[in-house]
Amino acid sequence: MSDKVRCATHGEDQATYVCRHIVESLDTGKAVGFHWPADSGGNSRPDAWCWECNEVCRSEGGEWTEAALQFVQVTVLCGGCYDRAKAIWLKARAS
Repeated sequence: MSDKVRCATHGEDQATYVCRHIVESLDTGKAVGFHWPADSGGNSRPDAWCWECNEVCRSEGGEWTEAALQFVQVTVLCGGCYDRAKAIWLKARAS
C-alpha cells in the first residue's frame, strides 16, 4: 500500500517523491529532466530527479550521499502533480 497525500488540486492521492527542481517545473512549465531508478519495482511513479540532481549524484560516485540529498531537497508531490511534471518533460522531449 502506498502512502497518501492531500493535494489542493487533486485531493487525496498517492504520495510521490521528487527533487525540488521538478517541483519548480510545475510553476515554470520548463522541462528540467526526469530520471528515476532503473529498477522501480513496478512502481508507476518512482522517485524522480532532474538532470542537475542526476549530475550531482554522479559527482558523488553515483551515490545519494548527504551532500547530494541536501542539494536535491526531496519533496512530496501527489500522483496527479507527479504526472503533470512528467508530462512537461515528455512534451519537451518530443519536440
